[in-house]
Amino acid sequence: MVLNTVDGSFLRYHMANISYLDVGAVVIEVDVDSLNRPTNVSTLVVSFLTDSNPEQILKSILQDYSDQARGWNHDWIKKNTAVSKFCRHPKKTKKENDVERDITADEYVEAWAEILCGKLRNINEIVT
Repeated sequence: MVLNTVDGSFLRYHMANISYLDVGAVVIEVDVDSLNRPTNVSTLVVSFLTDSNPEQILKSILQDYSDQARGWNHDWIKKNTAVSKFCRHPKKTKKENDVERDITADEYVEAWAEILCGKLRNINEIVT
């Protein structure tokens, strides 16, 4: 059971199954605002070994995250998945003409998509 949240409910997260360049991967983004001890955390992208149990591995990853409330257990994830990548979030500001400004929502999404695609390309290179 995944708890250790502010309201005692389950840890909130978003998960997507992605097929990119013929490689299957799962992307996990945790809602850190729901945790008792919020922390900054990267988005996790994993690909599984063919003889593994992805559902059980994902449950373990999320339970450990909730129990520790401090981020991903990189060592455990590396040992139990074919490939794991951690995507940093884009900066929320941008410097133009020596002036710092907040980026727009569209710029943020574009930057995040570029980071994610780069990690998926890395996974593709490793797996194929």
